[in-house]
Amino acid sequence: MYKASMDNQVINLKSRTWENKRDFLKKQNKLNKFTCHFCNQRVSLHWGSIRVPHFKHERNVDCFLENESKEHEEGKVLLFHYFEKYYRDVAEEIDMEHRIDETNQVADVYLRFKNGQEWAIEYQRSSITDEDVKKRRKLYRDADIIDIWIIGENLLQKENLLYQVTAIGQSLMEPSTFGVNSLVSLNPHTKEIMIFREGEAVNHRIFSGKDTRYLLEDICFNLKGECFGVEDLTPYIENKKNYGIESMQITIPNTTLKKSPLPGYDFKVDLDDFKQHISVPRYLYPFVPKTCSQVMVDGEIIFNDRLITEVGHFYASLLYPASWEKEINRKKKQQPIIDYLTWGHLEWCLYEFLYDSKSERHRLLADGMHITTAKRRKFELRKRGILPEDHDINEPINIGEFFSILLKAFNLFNPEEDSTRKAIKVELVNEEEISFLKTGHFPTVVKLGVRIKNQMLTNCDKFTNS
Repeated sequence: MYKASMDNQVINLKSRTWENKRDFLKKQNKLNKFTCHFCNQRVSLHWGSIRVPHFKHERNVDCFLENESKEHEEGKVLLFHYFEKYYRDVAEEIDMEHRIDETNQVADVYLRFKNGQEWAIEYQRSSITDEDVKKRRKLYRDADIIDIWIIGENLLQKENLLYQVTAIGQSLMEPSTFGVNSLVSLNPHTKEIMIFREGEAVNHRIFSGKDTRYLLEDICFNLKGECFGVEDLTPYIENKKNYGIESMQITIPNTTLKKSPLPGYDFKVDLDDFKQHISVPRYLYPFVPKTCSQVMVDGEIIFNDRLITEVGHFYASLLYPASWEKEINRKKKQQPIIDYLTWGHLEWCLYEFLYDSKSERHRLLADGMHITTAKRRKFELRKRGILPEDHDINEPINIGEFFSILLKAFNLFNPEEDSTRKAIKVELVNEEEISFLKTGHFPTVVKLGVRIKNQMLTNCDKFTNS
């Protein structure tokens, strides 16, 4: 065991607080300061050079914490470190061997989130009865605690094309959003997670089904506490929808999702100068990570629609942890949608230049027929000779042409000068941003548009004389 009580505080040998305080703890051990935080019997600290530091009961003490196998201890520590690493920002408390007074149970790993939700993670390797499983799960649920059970690889083993599932594994098999009769197992030696889905009994111990395997660090838990991996998302990668009459596909990278206060929206993102409320279709909700951070969001911004209220609306078509980006792009049949600048990126910047106030935008919409913002924008840009007559907002545009058109809008274009160098010279963009723009990095495009709106329009003389 890795925890003990000392002077009304709990010592966790695997926590950052105590992992480097060997000398201090050894002194306390000589004073017989440590007791078991569950049975209150005396325990001693063992911190040598061979085995990992741990506490041990005196002889002939009957406490269930003393009967854990080495594999159980290793798996429990792996899970604790996983949650401590990835969930620290959203959890108020992440603990191991945590006693829950309401249920009189000790969870292998425990999390209490900032919104008050509680998770108990149980790593089960030994055989217990079906009645014990049901009793323990009921105690957790009566206390409004989400219990997440991960079994050892010894309880779920693949044999050719079938799976041998022990009685305890069958007791814990349950439906999930991603498939019926699901199980999750952890091998502490390989640090490998197996996610088993679609289990169907062949006989009392053998099941058919399918499995996917990941390293522990490559899995996620969703808002309901369900475990999933990148293969669960694969069926939805090409599930793109065309919203509105005209919409632009973008990817918002490495963002944090926060609950949106606006009706009709699910989340909001705030990434540098890019602030956007987004709608997430129901089929994507199971893929929202509990951490809600470092998330990639593919989606579409509506430029033109029959309903004026839809213009500017962002609909997510795919979301996933940023660590999965390479694998997701590999699975996509088409080139990643942010891998180039588009005419839509250009229009976004020019729109900020042309309509620098809400009153101007409202005037255009209220004047004459009800014409959508996108149509008004195109009309103004074409009337000025800045945009060609026909183009698709999702078609690529090279970086030189991009800046040539922007410079034309400011009457700064010179065909004898390199447009990209000219844009840097007049401080329209900087060297670092060029590399981001070449990959269609949307937050940088938005930053450029905001700069045009907030800085360039208030410094017209500077740019006119350049």
